[in-house]
Amino acid sequence: RALIEGAVAEAAATSATRRDIAKLDDILALMRGTAHPGGDSIAADRSFHVAVADILGNDAVTEIVSQLFDQRVNPYFKQLARYFETPDSWRSALEEHTAIRDAIASGNGSAAASAMRSHLVASQERFSKNFGPNLSAGSAKSKRTNKSAPKRQPPLHPRIPAQKQTRRKLI
Repeated sequence: RALIEGAVAEAAATSATRRDIAKLDDILALMRGTAHPGGDSIAADRSFHVAVADILGNDAVTEIVSQLFDQRVNPYFKQLARYFETPDSWRSALEEHTAIRDAIASGNGSAAASAMRSHLVASQERFSKNFGPNLSAGSAKSKRTNKSAPKRQPPLHPRIPAQKQTRRKLI
């Protein structure tokens, strides 16, 4: 998501009009007045990300960004958000959205891309840190610690013993 939305924000910064910036401002005002966590705040968050994609005028890109956001917002996420999302996390997200808006408004594509990627990484960190220190995104302990141990691969065919199967490396 950070890769795609970062590129979208970068492109948006080169083509945003005053009307596009006004739309982002309206959404940010709505976000500031929305209690979090809740359905309204998630809808406003989604509106912001989709509005950034809309700046490009490419329906396919807008649809991709919409689908990426919607994959995150499922019943499981909504239930967890009630426990882990807080007014403080919402304030942080608002600051990050404002930085994205400001970078797009200034026409600085690299700053817009960086702000979007930073927001999405920070959002993931805020959410995952609540699962404990060993499971937060980017946690060193969440990565494989025994580098010398070979990775186990599933057998290619379930009825042929793994040792009799060979894997061909595709170029």
